[in-house]
Amino acid sequence: MVTIDKITSLLKKDESFSKYIYTCTKGKRTIGYGFNLDEGMTVKEAELILDEKVKYYRKMASTIFSDLDAYSNNRQLAIVNMMYNLGVPKFLTFFELIKAIKIGHWSLAADNVKYRDAVTMDKITPYYRQVGARADRIMKMLEEG
Repeated sequence: MVTIDKITSLLKKDESFSKYIYTCTKGKRTIGYGFNLDEGMTVKEAELILDEKVKYYRKMASTIFSDLDAYSNNRQLAIVNMMYNLGVPKFLTFFELIKAIKIGHWSLAADNVKYRDAVTMDKITPYYRQVGARADRIMKMLEEG
């Protein structure tokens, strides 16, 4: 019987890897090792991808916040949740949020999720406008720990 490893190895060779979506010779939107995006995905496939993304964003969060493990579980969850939603480059534009987290000023950190200027409570962030209730949950988790 042929092993899964041998099949996988051959498919990787024949399909090759594409980080970005492309159109295959049959006109299907494709990514990775020939994954047809038009077929959709199963919950199990989505959960496998989610697990890998969570590991990645948890690692990125611990790179930005060297004492991440010392934060309460809710604060860690809030940070990784926001980073997952935004992506690392966009998360890094929240300078005041990052600064407030690093000094342990949790109420200010929470306010910086919603406001560009948390001191004057001015200029609601596009992030907050886009995700609303999710941002409110993140703010509560940051503030209350």
